[in-house]
Amino acid sequence: MNFPIPHGLLKFAIAASAFPASHAKPHPAAAGAVGDPDADRLPGTVDSPGHESGAGGIAFCAARGFLPGRPAAPAGRWSSILPLDAPRRLQDRPPERGAPANDDCRRANRDVMNKFEIDQLRKEESWRLFRIMGEFVEGFDSLPKYMPAVTIFGSSRVSEDHPYYELARNLGKALGERGYTIFTGGGPGLMEAANRGGQEAGARSIGLNIHLPEEQSPNPFVTESFGFRYFFVRKVMLVKYSSAFFLVPGGFGTLDELFETLTLVQTHKVRPMPIVLMGEDYWAGLIDWIRKYVAGEGLISESDLDLITVTDDLDKAIELVESNRLTGESNPA
Repeated sequence: MNFPIPHGLLKFAIAASAFPASHAKPHPAAAGAVGDPDADRLPGTVDSPGHESGAGGIAFCAARGFLPGRPAAPAGRWSSILPLDAPRRLQDRPPERGAPANDDCRRANRDVMNKFEIDQLRKEESWRLFRIMGEFVEGFDSLPKYMPAVTIFGSSRVSEDHPYYELARNLGKALGERGYTIFTGGGPGLMEAANRGGQEAGARSIGLNIHLPEEQSPNPFVTESFGFRYFFVRKVMLVKYSSAFFLVPGGFGTLDELFETLTLVQTHKVRPMPIVLMGEDYWAGLIDWIRKYVAGEGLISESDLDLITVTDDLDKAIELVESNRLTGESNPA
């Protein structure tokens, strides 16, 4: 989603917010106080070796024309603060008598430009904020209509003839038959299996696809697909509109989704809801490690283990979801 906001307007807004009017006192250089040791120091100015303190560093450079395109400013202006797109390279001209060397001016200029974090934002970074915001807006506008929904996380690397594929397919079908929309990451493997089961049940089967360097195409069993550039935005959407989370065997991505969802529930950032791990043999070692070391050494409470249900019983899993069915109000973003 593109936002047609002129870059110049964005730059002006950033610059204006960085320098509020309450700070705009006349620069000492504008009052002829260059080199005055008693002059008020401009934030970010530095002392140049062998020269007076106060405004003598960067202000002297600006007043003497060492900053390209920036002659001494009239009263009431910040003559040493450069616009965001001002060239960093100083004119290569001989210093006047008593003036700091060009290297000193460059150093003073750099210190001022690095004083404010806002000045370090490149225009690409600014526009990235709008891309992120656009993905959130699209998700918030498009996904509520699919409630009630469940999210199924799982590996993209499992083939159709693997028992895990059949597990995820049966799970998607059972949930779809009970009127749930199936949310997955939209990719192949176990995500495809869950979407396939949902489609076979006549349910809405939605893929929230992530753009990767090696393009991940939506699997053929999604009834609708949404593309995301950023993992964290997609994760918000998968969590926000779900009544429950199912995790079938998976790799780092699935583990990341498991532990982030657990953290959100544990810290009450989302309402309590079922987090169901299916594929008991696959998850047994991880659960034993959490119980023995993480809970055993007091790094989580024993009661936190109750946030996880490990089962291969579809009826038990469905019963957990039905007790937490979300039809209208979503989780907090």
